[in-house]
Amino acid sequence: MTKSSDIPPLATTGIGSLPGGDARAALEAAFAVDIPYFPSLPALDPGEGLLVQALAGFPGVSTAGKGRLNFSAERWRAEGGTFRARLKGGLPPAELFPLGPGLLWEDFLARLKRDPRPWAKVQLLGPVTARVALEAAAEGGLPEDPELDAQLLAWLFVKAEAMAAALTGLGKRVLFFWDEPGLGIARAAAATRALCSSLEALKNLGATVGIHCCGAWDLAEASAWPVDALSLDLALAGPAWLEDPVALRGLRGRGGRLALGIVPTRIPSAWNSRREVEEWRTRFAAALGEGEAQALLAEALLTPACGLGLRTVEEADRVFRHLHEVKLEMSRR
Repeated sequence: MTKSSDIPPLATTGIGSLPGGDARAALEAAFAVDIPYFPSLPALDPGEGLLVQALAGFPGVSTAGKGRLNFSAERWRAEGGTFRARLKGGLPPAELFPLGPGLLWEDFLARLKRDPRPWAKVQLLGPVTARVALEAAAEGGLPEDPELDAQLLAWLFVKAEAMAAALTGLGKRVLFFWDEPGLGIARAAAATRALCSSLEALKNLGATVGIHCCGAWDLAEASAWPVDALSLDLALAGPAWLEDPVALRGLRGRGGRLALGIVPTRIPSAWNSRREVEEWRTRFAAALGEGEAQALLAEALLTPACGLGLRTVEEADRVFRHLHEVKLEMSRR
């Protein structure tokens, strides 16, 4: 089975979304890092949005306007039984990836086929945030129904499985991340259990599996999950995580790695890559000790703090220039 330790140390990659509407430029950016990643362009089409990519096609879900979601529990009850049967029978790729002409999934795969590097990254909205999104979109509230939770997980999992299989079919090692901004807010226990079970199931398929959350979230809980990598906005979550060195050691002891979102998506004019790296080295060393901190940082992945779909193209370019500088600074030791 592929392990997180097989990923090159200090490998750079992206979170997912990019700004602008130029698909060719987005693919160039997604392949300009160490691990190419599937980019999405929310400005190009509402179907490129994180929520719509994951939830369009689920019974009861409809979209309106600029990718705004609506969820009808009544429609879900009417369609759910048939949908569950169809999930078990297997859904065609056109239903799993309802991406129209000009969007990026097929172009990403075509470009990946020509790329000699062994690793590729994909990401999808995770079960916890998917349920949060349905709650926000529900007309009259979201029913507390175990069947709804089971179908939602099954839907997301078959999409994740199909994405991973597409990469495996190209001979790639799969780095798969559940995108879970909802981990930083209140959530249902059933959704958290679904997230944990999906991690193990995807690992059993051969993927290296991570979780990304761009907010503050609980390391002590997440470090015990069967996860290969935890991706964080370092400025937001890093200080709290460093208050729990036991959890950090536990994550690393189980073979997990950090994906350090060290470069903010909105960079202050005075931001300096060397200074930031030295500051975080000092903070990790204070929490873990010099040797352990150096080992943990040396094997980390490096990413922007979050997706860049809401930034300008120029801002995104600057983020990735700083990301390259951060790698150079961290490679000095």
